[in-house]
Formats: sequence, structure tokens, C-alpha cells
Amino acid sequence: MRRQIAIIGSAKLSFISDISSQIEELAKALVANDCIVLAGSCGGVGNLVARSVYLHGGCTIGISPCASSREHIDKYGDESNCFSSFIYCGNGFKGRNVVLVQSSDAVISICGQTGTLNELTIAYDSTRPIGLLKNTGGITDTIESIISNLKVDKKTPIINNQDPHKLVNDILQILSGTR
Repeated sequence: MRRQIAIIGSAKLSFISDISSQIEELAKALVANDCIVLAGSCGGVGNLVARSVYLHGGCTIGISPCASSREHIDKYGDESNCFSSFIYCGNGFKGRNVVLVQSSDAVISICGQTGTLNELTIAYDSTRPIGLLKNTGGITDTIESIISNLKVDKKTPIINNQDPHKLVNDILQILSGTR
């Protein structure tokens, strides 16, 4: 079975440092493992990963907060260079975040701010495995300390690694029950 991996992270690219090589390696690892990549289709890190996956021949699905393709194109432009297909949830960003995480087998977080924090808490509460691409900044590098302060243990697997190939491998092992 092909695994659906959601890529979550910063929507504002000015917020992140140069992680282009990590993004490219992450895309290669996802394609090599025949993963379907889901991303919140409104620019940012998710689109960068999706574009690279798409260019390497992988399958990508954009989850839009808009209700239609016309609304999405009017607000965010044509993203056909990133995504094989779209889902238009029509529920705004918070609703889109729920659809994105709940449609995935696991999430991989890269940098990020408050929207990524929202996606991470949805993943944590849903016990979706969480992969953190470490040393990319933002909430990705701090979420484990936030979770450690919670007095709730959801038994959500959280993996962190700065090597994208090892991170994808670890997540897939969790999903297959071999880790």
C-alpha cells in the first residue's frame, strides 16, 4: 500500500533559512519510497517539497482551503506545477489543516509557525506519526519541548532527524510496524 505523507511547515518562505538541499533530498526519499505527498496548497514549504516530488515523477495532492479551483486560482494562482490533484475543502485554513492531517498516514514537519503548530497538535491528538526535519527552525525545532510539558501522553510516535532519507525510512518503519 502506498503511504500518504503530509508535508507541513512554514507558509512564509522568508521565515526559513536555506534548506533547499534538505527539501530536495526529502523529495527524493519520498519518491524512492513511492509515497503520495499531501500539502496545504497555498505556497510555502509544502509546495516546495510537492514541486520537487512532482518533478521527480511522484504523486502529489494539494489540499486547498478554498471551495473550488476558480477560487483557489484567484487567491493563490495556478499550482499545477506542484500537484497531481487537488482537494477543495472550502473550510478555510483551520479546516484545511484537519483534512490534510486526517488524510495522511503520517506528517513531516519542516520549520513552521502557528499554522504548523495547529497541524502538529492535530497530528498529535490523532496519534499520526510525526517526523520532524530537525535544524530547519521554527516550531519543528521546539515542538518536542512543548509536548513534554503537556500532561497527556497520546503515544504518538515522534521521530526527529536532520537526514531526510533516515527520517522517511523511520516513519515508514513505524507505519509498517517494524520499528
